[in-house]
Amino acid sequence: WSGAETTARGNPFPGAGGDETDGVFAWPPATDRISSSHTGSTDLALWVSAVTAFAPYSWNLYGGGGILMMTKGDIIPQQQRHVVGFGTLGISRKFGSLALNLQLDAQSPFYNDSHLPELGTYPAQGLAGLIWEVLPRRYLEFSVSEDVVPNTSPDVTFNLSFTTRF
Repeated sequence: WSGAETTARGNPFPGAGGDETDGVFAWPPATDRISSSHTGSTDLALWVSAVTAFAPYSWNLYGGGGILMMTKGDIIPQQQRHVVGFGTLGISRKFGSLALNLQLDAQSPFYNDSHLPELGTYPAQGLAGLIWEVLPRRYLEFSVSEDVVPNTSPDVTFNLSFTTRF
């Protein structure tokens, strides 16, 4: 998503790790404006997430939400919001070594009084993904997302990743 990132989904594979239930993340201002895509503000994010723990091979709910607090940045500082809310709600189910995830992400806008929907509208994205446990604690993940609120985020996004838990 466009700035405030969170991953609230719980890993459907027991013992795999990655089931954080809360978090804090701070991002200092960028020092090299040419090579950085950061806004120049200092950011602090606080969030809480939860996952149901039903029996294996049943549907599980997960979700989370939080706030991103930012100091004054370099991009349209007169319209910048200093607090942005974000949240995730999803459902997942494990099928053998595969897991299906369906998820909805939303956030409040980063800017006030903008005529551009990308900056001044509440964006939401729907995601569908598969996680395949290739080897114990090693996962190949694929997802596709679609902007639920048109013109507020990338129209379609594809993600392919390989992860391992330590």
